[in-house]
Amino acid sequence: MFKISSTLFLVFFLFLITDTLFGQQERYRFIGVESGIDFQDCELPEFEFIRGDISSYGAGNVANDLMWYFQKWYLGIKIEIRSNNNKFGLFSGLRYTKINTSLGKFSNWSSNTDFFYLLYKQEGTTTEYLKIKEINQSSNYLGIPIEIRYLPFKTGLFRLFFKAAAEINYRLNTTSDVVFYNNAMEYYQDDVINKFDEPNNFYSTLYFSVGWKFGKDNKPNINLEASFPSFFLTDNSSGLVKPITGGGFQLNIQIPF
Repeated sequence: MFKISSTLFLVFFLFLITDTLFGQQERYRFIGVESGIDFQDCELPEFEFIRGDISSYGAGNVANDLMWYFQKWYLGIKIEIRSNNNKFGLFSGLRYTKINTSLGKFSNWSSNTDFFYLLYKQEGTTTEYLKIKEINQSSNYLGIPIEIRYLPFKTGLFRLFFKAAAEINYRLNTTSDVVFYNNAMEYYQDDVINKFDEPNNFYSTLYFSVGWKFGKDNKPNINLEASFPSFFLTDNSSGLVKPITGGGFQLNIQIPF
């Protein structure tokens, strides 16, 4: 809670600084609703308890034989304050984010199975494996974005813009689910989930985007942008995969106030 309170204070302080630096002249202010989706390319941690095929890969894990999925969806409310020359905008607000990740098995020429083996128990000469088709993890966050955009061209109905942004998010909860090859194995779901870490309580990202603003500056606006690249600045944002870089799309509808 201390980090969240500190971030809220920082955002408020930035708006005070903006008022001071930009002067007291009348300028454009907007409040808007945003929604966006991002996808991330990932790599897999070295899960020593995962095997692709016991007969072929009994001596080690097989990260190259697994597939993954990482999707981030968000919805929020943001305020924008423009500079006196109407070329710079400072955004901040409140954002709800949902991150979905998944880990499964490739079917390829060397193995036509759609499941992988997870080491359940090893005692003496006895080793027990579970057949798993997919593991899914979903986390909900509440966060604060801070975005700065530059609109290089003169006022008009259509304006190109560039944006640099960062966000900090606090994890509200995480749920996980295991899809077994045999439904009778559902009894072991908690044992499998406990082998994977939960995400950290906080995560932050840095991202850049380019987009178009539609609408006159003193009227309601629609902003459509594509973000790339997007980086996670914190570790362990998922218990299943490690995001590397990605991108996505954002829609923001604004009204002046």
